[in-house]
Amino acid sequence: MAIASHAGNLKQSMNNAQRYVSAELTHFVGRGRQPSEQYDLLKRILSSGTLGSHPPGSAPISLTVNWGGSSCENSVFSPQVICFCDIPLADLNIHMRKYSQFGVAFSKTFLAGQGATPVFYLAKNVAGSELRCEYFDRMLKVYRTATDRVQSNSSLSPDERREFGDLQRFFEFLIFSHTKFFDETLPDDHIDNYYMEREWRVMGSVRFGLSEVERVIIPRSFATEFRREVPAYLGQLHFVE
Repeated sequence: MAIASHAGNLKQSMNNAQRYVSAELTHFVGRGRQPSEQYDLLKRILSSGTLGSHPPGSAPISLTVNWGGSSCENSVFSPQVICFCDIPLADLNIHMRKYSQFGVAFSKTFLAGQGATPVFYLAKNVAGSELRCEYFDRMLKVYRTATDRVQSNSSLSPDERREFGDLQRFFEFLIFSHTKFFDETLPDDHIDNYYMEREWRVMGSVRFGLSEVERVIIPRSFATEFRREVPAYLGQLHFVE
């Protein structure tokens, strides 16, 4: 009876699962490169145990701010991030056509422990006198003017100046750097329909061991080569036809 009850509970749990979210977050490597280059990059990532150009803790996380950029083009705040998609394995085709067929996936729990969080999507074409992203740009000008005014205020105490610096970093690293505009009028498979990417970001880099890799995704044509060249990886392999 206990076994039957457990099986019934498991079946009910699976029936209640929401397939539009995944238990894994996947990063695809080498966008725009040839498959052989993407494969070599994937191998280097797995052997190094690091995703990102700088190992964690090796340098401060960088953020480039282009005040002349456009929120409509997501070109104002450019943080140093590693991007992942929250897309179930069965629904990755559109995303792989945009990026590559070589991916590495980790559990959400593992990446959340390294600071991963979803981006905040905003639709561009909101009814009103101006586009939502244009309004955002106008408010960013107000924000910049206000921050410049505070920074030039010589009457601030060191503690007040430090508190304001913390507040500025909060907005620029945790809010503005995780805000992404998209054109909701585009079809699902359009390269600029960012909403379909269901993006999560980690600021800086990700350090991992092979045992923490939930899944590796590669074209089937690389299967034999991968098993020969990365024998230490014993996790799940998903082949793209």
